[in-house]
Amino acid sequence: MKFFRKWREKRREAIAQQWIAEKISLPPVEVPKLDVDEDALERWRQEQAVLRPAPGPTVVLNNDTDDIEQQVQDLLTWQAQTAPWLKEILASHRDSLRFLEGQRIRTVRQLQVMETVLDALIFTHSRPDWLLLNWQHQVPALIDRVGDDLPPDLAQHHAEDALAWQAVVKHYTQLIERVADHFEKHHTQGDGE
Repeated sequence: MKFFRKWREKRREAIAQQWIAEKISLPPVEVPKLDVDEDALERWRQEQAVLRPAPGPTVVLNNDTDDIEQQVQDLLTWQAQTAPWLKEILASHRDSLRFLEGQRIRTVRQLQVMETVLDALIFTHSRPDWLLLNWQHQVPALIDRVGDDLPPDLAQHHAEDALAWQAVVKHYTQLIERVADHFEKHHTQGDGE
């Protein structure tokens, strides 16, 4: 083993020395200096601006004037320029909106299936009293963990949606308590007979 280690180290050293020798023997590379013609560059920019106009509307609404007819004309011009631009944006986002809607539908259906399976597992649990004890120990940590995930700058209606997990926790707490209570009643009656 020592022989191979020493041989490997000598081989690496020889390769490194050979590489350094090759690098030293190469003449330095000269980087060509680019002379930029500023006038030609400006002409190219102007040509590109003509070929590809700005994507947004070029009319700016001016509300400082008291001339109502001028304001209406500016608004109509702005609308005429903005409508095709918005159509292009909406068309470009249509596929991603369809994909997201499909993902939302799939996720909702998967959650419904998982909820049904979870309910069935709770109903058929062999020791619901132990499940209730475990659930009571897990809920405070769950509430802390999920409650911390809300960003402070979330809009009010989104905050209400984000807090919907509270209803889920309440549902499963009540379900586990009912099943455990039912188990206790039947378990104590079975022992007394």
